[in-house]
Amino acid sequence: MTHQFQNQRVLVTGGSAGIGKAAATAFADEGADVIIVNRSHDSGTAAVAEITDRGGQAEFHSADLTSSEAISELVVATGPVDVLVTSAGYRPIPGPAADTSEDDLDATWAVNVKAPWLLSAAYGPMMAQRRSGAIVHVSSVSGTLDQEGFGAYNVSKAALNGLVRAFARELGPTGVRVNAVAPGPTYTPYTEQFGSALDELMRPYPLGHPATADQVAAAIIFLAGSTASHITGAVLPVDGGQGTVIR
Repeated sequence: MTHQFQNQRVLVTGGSAGIGKAAATAFADEGADVIIVNRSHDSGTAAVAEITDRGGQAEFHSADLTSSEAISELVVATGPVDVLVTSAGYRPIPGPAADTSEDDLDATWAVNVKAPWLLSAAYGPMMAQRRSGAIVHVSSVSGTLDQEGFGAYNVSKAALNGLVRAFARELGPTGVRVNAVAPGPTYTPYTEQFGSALDELMRPYPLGHPATADQVAAAIIFLAGSTASHITGAVLPVDGGQGTVIR
């Protein structure tokens, strides 16, 4: 490990499972003081315990990230951070777009777009005051490739990509960079339910297999780190070449 994030504070939403947990662990291994934020107290404290058992530094805060009031309270509790990673996401049950319930549509938009927007708006200006910082959102290949049956999710990730560009343009002059990773199918606790279907889905594409959460975390680490110091407004595919194939 390079410990490139030594003495830096890194906030990761959805940091108790999947890609978020892998990212939180990777940042801690690189010397960062990690702040894990999500709703579930039990999973959040368990993730912190795993990191500290490895010798890392981590703390947990429970918050409803779709509430501006809750985010204001979170900012007071955490203070400024050097890196913000938004990994919390919501994917409704698949089906025709016209059949998507209003509740599912609202939840998808609130978690996948509103929360990253509010967090960027809260922590970005504090980074700008210090003229340093990085924001990395977890988007999806679905933001550019329309996955059948996931209309609301596809639209939310396309909107998140637009959010990246908007905040990158506004914060760039202050030295703050805003980017995203766009994973394709990835091995996580959520995708375990699909079994071998996940492997079959990726077989026709260049690398021929899904990503691991650690591989996506490595891309997040890259975008947040100094080696990506001239990259902003980018959405980096981590999809095994899925986006290179015309279907």
